[in-house]
Amino acid sequence: MVVSIGSWNVRGLNGIPMQNTVYSWIERHKLDIFGLLETRVMATNMAEVQNKILPPHWAVISNMHINPLCRIMVGWNTQKLHLQSTQVTDQWITCQISNHPSLSGSRFTFVYGSNSAREREMLWHYLRQASEDHKNIPWAILGDFNAILRPSDRSGGSRAWHKHHDDFPECIMDSSLHQIPANGLHLTWHNGQSGQGTIMKKLDWIFGNLAILTAWPTARANFLPRQESDHSAMILILKVKPAKALVSFKFLNQWTDHEDFLDIVKSAWQHRIIGNPIYQLTSKLAILKQRLRAKHRRCTSHISYKVYKARKEWMQAQRGLDRNPQSEMLRGRERQSAKNYMALCAEEEAFFKQRSRVQWLSLGDKNTRFFHRSLMHRCSRNTISRLQDDTGMDHYSTQDIGNLAVNYYKKLIGAPNSAREIDIERPLVSLVWLVGFRPLGLVFFPFVLLWGQFKRECVLDLEAL
Repeated sequence: MVVSIGSWNVRGLNGIPMQNTVYSWIERHKLDIFGLLETRVMATNMAEVQNKILPPHWAVISNMHINPLCRIMVGWNTQKLHLQSTQVTDQWITCQISNHPSLSGSRFTFVYGSNSAREREMLWHYLRQASEDHKNIPWAILGDFNAILRPSDRSGGSRAWHKHHDDFPECIMDSSLHQIPANGLHLTWHNGQSGQGTIMKKLDWIFGNLAILTAWPTARANFLPRQESDHSAMILILKVKPAKALVSFKFLNQWTDHEDFLDIVKSAWQHRIIGNPIYQLTSKLAILKQRLRAKHRRCTSHISYKVYKARKEWMQAQRGLDRNPQSEMLRGRERQSAKNYMALCAEEEAFFKQRSRVQWLSLGDKNTRFFHRSLMHRCSRNTISRLQDDTGMDHYSTQDIGNLAVNYYKKLIGAPNSAREIDIERPLVSLVWLVGFRPLGLVFFPFVLLWGQFKRECVLDLEAL
């Protein structure tokens, strides 16, 4: 199941061309919810505009009762979900979703920040407060904030960075909000001028809290090319996590610090395999992989639960020793449980550091929570949630994305090529990595150790073909 939420500063919705564009935008991207900003629609014209832009069975709410020019209009497909506003102001509308199999309870805030830095302070205050209220509720914030996070979010115009420019990045940091991983345009607003007068900025943003990244780890944003408006339209794609596939082998660098690691590698490599060098190499890698999987189940699988159990055992040992401090047996048990707990904590921290790919932070300071958050954001960022085919059609389902990728590489690999032009060693290394190991962190240690022994005979065998 895919849920699509759109937001767009249309800069006026009274003209027929923009109304037609908005209708096509809703239909083409199969939106379930949208937020239109700066509509400039008066109450006397609202019904007519809604008839032009809304597909059947849609409903809207707006902040027209606060601002007569309807700064924000939110629409949703009533056949798929129910939406109820929880707070409506001049600069934002927050909604809660119900009657939906996977979105119920989630909240979305559509933002149209004021042009005045002083008035935007109310928005920053709200985001800080709401981030506490929504700590355990999936919450996404999207729209035109009329602010940039950093100097690189603008091109042209004044380069000055005034004090009020710090308000937005400080608010996002204080609120523990994360940018939803995005593709498409970076600079989402264009002033419509050319030459030296051109100014472009990133004013449109999509953020989420940790709860929504946990509930929707594959969340993805797409900022579309500009059309009738001077702002890019944006789409937030929330896709239900696909059925769990077979887990690929992942080499953990921390294994190389274990005393039994080299013995495991040597025992796997001492197996006598009959066949050509490539078959021998991949067969031994498969044996080694099985043995490392068994080691993983013993040592590093469910590491956080093992840390939890070890901590409980250490606490119990401390209480027992406190009741009978003269017991040699209890003294030894307490020291052993403490040693076991500390070792597992180090394993857990190394595990999450490798998976999060945060290499600049040293181990030893119990950064597990930070690494875990970094891992979640990295997983979300690296997920492929959309592919576009040759006709320009977007595909979101896992099956469609897979079929597109397979067809692309079929065409690529099927192209004529001379075998003599192929570098033998490079594809051989790739083959070993694909068949044997795909480490998450640094270089694959046993492969580096043993590659030199087999490289020459493998290459010679291939050259003879």
